Amino acid sequence: MTFPFPHLVTAGGRDTFSILKAVGAGDMVHFALDAGSDTSYTTGSQVWADLSPNGHDLYLGTNDTVQSTDPTFNGDPGALSENEYWSFGSNRRFTMVGGITDFTDTLHHRNTLYTTGTWIRPMASRGRHGAIMNTAGNAGLELRGVSLLLTNANTLQYTFYTGGSNGSSERYNLQTLEAGVWQFVSVSIDARTSDQTSYSGVNGQYQMFNGTPGNTRTLPAHVPFTIGRGNTNETGMGTNDFVAQAFLTEGQMTQEQLTKFYNLTRDRYGV
Repeated sequence: MTFPFPHLVTAGGRDTFSILKAVGAGDMVHFALDAGSDTSYTTGSQVWADLSPNGHDLYLGTNDTVQSTDPTFNGDPGALSENEYWSFGSNRRFTMVGGITDFTDTLHHRNTLYTTGTWIRPMASRGRHGAIMNTAGNAGLELRGVSLLLTNANTLQYTFYTGGSNGSSERYNLQTLEAGVWQFVSVSIDARTSDQTSYSGVNGQYQMFNGTPGNTRTLPAHVPFTIGRGNTNETGMGTNDFVAQAFLTEGQMTQEQLTKFYNLTRDRYGV
């Protein structure tokens, strides 16, 4: 398979951040991670490093020491192939270094604009929901933040929690992934309007939904951004759930930009 836009790849490189720049989203990036880039991860490191200038790295596990919550790296750092990825299981996760950023603190608020994208190969069934991303955590009874989960049936489930006495929430069951194959998954949120202006995406196919909270509360999230596991016993990626690339943008990427990103990275995964 050949790249549809080979001149962009040649000019800018093949890692996550380079391709986000190539599709016109470089100035929007909050973080860009790539298991296949030896700039993003080197053997023995305790961080999955942000390739953008922002420096929003993620710890393996919950801090800078080796522990049972660290995801497992597979492959050869720098090879940029489908064989470079992270696997999970049990309580394994990535956690934002430095805690909550000003931007991830507000992903569950009205008027927020953002996109998250991930290359993932899900297992058939993990027995519980896996967190593609999560900022939702309890502050007493006030569950606040957002979660993008992969359900036991591999359906994308997006939920935002805006607090209140029972953790007011709104949930959307979106597209369903195929087990055992690599797929590029994205969710783009436009929380400025109640129209259908938010959308999920799987390999360039999109589903519109209303991503604006009905609740206007602006309480902060209480947990750092995580990948792999949420903040309850019911969430966690499985041993055969693989993640290779991930990014978050401060602004909503267009479907055209996301489709270009997919086309510029799919050859790496034989898709």
